[in-house]
Amino acid sequence: MRVVVTQPAEWHSDGDRNFDAVLRDAERSRIRFGPDDVVVLPELAGAELGDRRYRRRVEGLARSLGSWVVGGSHHCASGSGTVNRGVVADPGGSVVADYEKLNPYGDERAAGVLGGSRPRAVEVGGRRLLVLLCADFWYFDSLAAESGPDLVIVPAFSVTQRPSPAIARSLWRHMAVSRAYELTAFVAISDWAHPSAYRGRTGCGVAGFADPNPATSRGLFRGLGNRRLAAFEPDFAALTDLRDNRRDRNFAAVRSRPVA
Repeated sequence: MRVVVTQPAEWHSDGDRNFDAVLRDAERSRIRFGPDDVVVLPELAGAELGDRRYRRRVEGLARSLGSWVVGGSHHCASGSGTVNRGVVADPGGSVVADYEKLNPYGDERAAGVLGGSRPRAVEVGGRRLLVLLCADFWYFDSLAAESGPDLVIVPAFSVTQRPSPAIARSLWRHMAVSRAYELTAFVAISDWAHPSAYRGRTGCGVAGFADPNPATSRGLFRGLGNRRLAAFEPDFAALTDLRDNRRDRNFAAVRSRPVA
């Protein structure tokens, strides 16, 4: 399995333009996509597209690439209100799971977006993938209910309140490294390139891949830099060895316990 992290150059309020841009970036890349690959779109790739249109775009992208697609998200309106929701499609273009953002952030919350009901774990190639939308990655409660993900996937739209993205970008990278080690799992983040903006807040460009036990410190987190997408291949055999080693040393990840 490879996980393909994306970092499109610019976010558009027209979700169709975002999907078109991702497909162009994929076609221009040197990556030969296959049915074992998982392509991750950033948060709000679908912007304000209606639910049917958004799903069709995710399904179509999966069929075009012949790969799994974690479709970022869109603001999905329903009778009870608007939630930030995304779907996962298999290489044949069938939606197999959906997920929602539990913790609307900042201007999104101010715009009336409601908290969703669930993150979602899906199984691909015998591996458990947990999808967390942006801010949910920062809440341990989002992780505590899920057992043993092998890969944590984060469609993000990072934003900063500062003039420079440097501090927010550094915090995201530190969190990715921390989560990878804490959970003994790989972490893949897709994001919009700096200086994309949402409601006047500038994005930080935090896309990258974290490894819980790399050969050198440079492998702890590998960012995309100026690239629009990059493929990473998690070494799940090494992950199993690491988990066995930590268990033998009584240093395995544990779930939080109630305090007496």
